[in-house]
Amino acid sequence: AETPALQAAIDAAAEAGGGMVRLGAGTYVSGTLYLKSRVTLALDAGAVLAASTARVDYCAADAFPQNYASPRSGDNTSGGHLIVAHDATDVGVLGPGRIDGRAAAFLVDPATGTNWAGWKKGIPWRPGQMLYFVDCRGVAVRDVQLANAPYWTCHLLNCTGVAVSNCTVRTVRRPFKTWNGDGIDIDRCQDVMVTACDIETEDDAITLRASGERRLRRPQDCCGIRVSDCRLSSACNAVRLGVGNGVISNAVFQGLRIDATRVAFNAVGSWARTPEPGVTIRDVTFADCRVDAEILCKFYYRTATASVFDGIHFRNVRGRVRAPSVWEDSPARPFRNLTFDHIDVAGPWRRSPPEAR
Repeated sequence: AETPALQAAIDAAAEAGGGMVRLGAGTYVSGTLYLKSRVTLALDAGAVLAASTARVDYCAADAFPQNYASPRSGDNTSGGHLIVAHDATDVGVLGPGRIDGRAAAFLVDPATGTNWAGWKKGIPWRPGQMLYFVDCRGVAVRDVQLANAPYWTCHLLNCTGVAVSNCTVRTVRRPFKTWNGDGIDIDRCQDVMVTACDIETEDDAITLRASGERRLRRPQDCCGIRVSDCRLSSACNAVRLGVGNGVISNAVFQGLRIDATRVAFNAVGSWARTPEPGVTIRDVTFADCRVDAEILCKFYYRTATASVFDGIHFRNVRGRVRAPSVWEDSPARPFRNLTFDHIDVAGPWRRSPPEAR
């Protein structure tokens, strides 16, 4: 693996006060790389940064305070990442080259050529989020191809000032399944813009979350998010709001094209198996969207005990669906200020009766 040489180049750029580490055309096999403040990793056309398949090449779950692993009872993922930036300022990953997580090496049983048996609990070992930015200020991910992550593709946690643009994201749906194969996870971040991205995923394409509070020194709300002019396709949810015990607010999704998707817009108060306060979601707008999905909306509190959805607006949404939307609030905590303006969606459109849920 080229890990030591690549890390040495990043370290040298940081020691010089910042700069760009550029990978020319060719394939570079690497384990965990740590981006440093004022350093950008750029991949030229024809350059591929390929994930090492050796466990020893990845960082440990306790490599830095904000890192973690999900045990076998959960997502069955380690704390290893391909690219990490923590407590850094002005960092970036640029294309037009490709970053390849080589998911098949971790998710496929070589004896059968299919997913390891026993659902995701049968995976012997896999890295965690392929790109992991935590407690950073000034993050740019631009013009790059992000492919075959064995878990989430890009996790932005507690960052401020993020720009993701013109990226292509792909996680594998078939011939094998990428368990938890998310695209871009925006978690407790502020001042974020995601523009002109093309994302096809096995799991959620784009998520807004408010989790990780126990690992963060100064957790913040997830707010000031703008997602525009993106194409999303997901075997699960194109847009998912929820998870955690914080606040998601002031978010606008505009000009989305959603196709080949199970649920276009999903909001969940809590994903925990046991009751917890849950996330509050307020002031979110979906505007000027085209949808071709199984279900338009699925909004529910699940096990959340204090979650409230307040001020979620749909404007100029058109397309078609094949099954009814699901709205599951409660008399004690009804959805507030839920509005629909100029909706032209062909297919079933009603609150599902209890027996259909």
